[in-house]
Amino acid sequence: MNCPNCKHELTPHQLGSTVYWACGTCHLLWFDNQENDFLSLDETEMLSKEFGKGVFQTESLRCPRDNALLYKDTYYFRCSSCGGVFSESSNLVKEKEQKAKRYVVARPFTLNQIRSVVVLGAILTFLGANYFILSTLQRKSTIQSQAAELINNVHLRNVDNSQLMLFFTTDRPYISVAHFTTRTKQWSVIINKDPHIDHFLLFDKPDESATVKITLSDTKGHQVSSSDMSIDEMR
Repeated sequence: MNCPNCKHELTPHQLGSTVYWACGTCHLLWFDNQENDFLSLDETEMLSKEFGKGVFQTESLRCPRDNALLYKDTYYFRCSSCGGVFSESSNLVKEKEQKAKRYVVARPFTLNQIRSVVVLGAILTFLGANYFILSTLQRKSTIQSQAAELINNVHLRNVDNSQLMLFFTTDRPYISVAHFTTRTKQWSVIINKDPHIDHFLLFDKPDESATVKITLSDTKGHQVSSSDMSIDEMR
């Protein structure tokens, strides 16, 4: 995936549970599906210290995921199609600080407001019961299709002589686990313990030929695994 600004390659990084993509040339950052919303103020300040001030060469930028034209708001360039966000690190800090200033403690509900909430809750519960059945069937279909397509979406790169980097993306947030198998042993490594669309893992190179299988899980407990993929063939 290339930088919308300077066309150099974006590389994946992880801060806490948030995955982001950084350009080593112009120091701008890309977040899939507004994942920057999950960053804390302290984390954005860490990014600002690490990457410094980014340099925009143009304001005519296109999404690195689907090539849609990015539009600019107060802080970021955004993709209206995939929800991605492109920004320099200092603007991440500015947005978090502004949100913190706006935060106010809500006043207690009045008795009439509580009654309205109870009535509305009963209606939503009735509608939700019907929706749950349909959404469960749809979710199962979605996660199965994600796993089926995963074998074409997983990428491996050499980090150095001893480590490999595995990464892939999904259309929806999932918990992910990698299962490794060689002739002599099997082991599993958690990629994302919380649901995300970007999945990123650094691991030691196996001493012998190995396969990897990816398991995806959603918050409802639905789980499905890809087929076994040869690490040697993927590299």
